[in-house]
Order: sequence, then structure tokens, then C-alpha cells
Amino acid sequence: MLGELRDSVQNQDLRTDLAYLANQILWARETHRMIYVSNMFKLLHDMDYYLLRYGPADQPSTDPYYGIPSVVSNYYGMLTIFGADHGEGAAPAGAK
Repeated sequence: MLGELRDSVQNQDLRTDLAYLANQILWARETHRMIYVSNMFKLLHDMDYYLLRYGPADQPSTDPYYGIPSVVSNYYGMLTIFGADHGEGAAPAGAK
């Protein structure tokens, strides 16, 4: 399903991020290493607050995390469109 979503996206940066997310899911399932789960969280967080919602300044008061700067305002640097290269924890040891 994530592959279908990725294939329907025209922006190459977003396609790269969705492919990265799919790989993190696969590697988390195969290795049970927390780094991959952490990477998934960080990418989804950055997409949610910095790509899809237009940034923390635009957060509505109905958001349960509104007013908690440590949650909303933290940018993990995971979005390719903003220069991420997905280096750390990108692939498990021995992956091709």
C-alpha cells in the first residue's frame, strides 16, 4: 500500500522520503532494532508538522500538542526537500 502511494506521488523528494519510510518499516520488522522505529517516527513527525501542516506556527488550538514546543517545534531534519540524506540508520548492517 505504501508503494502504491509512493508511485502516485510526482515530487521526487517526497517519493524518496516515502521509499525511505517503507524501507524503515521493512528493516524494523526484520531486525527489531529501535533505530528504524525512531527514524519512522522522526520522518512522520517532520512530514506532519513541517510539510503537511505548514509548520508549528499554524497549529490550531484543537491540536492536543498545541503549546508544547518540545513536541511541535522540534524538526528532526528528515525531509529530503529540506536537504536530508537519510544517512544514520538508513540500512541494517549487511543490507544491499
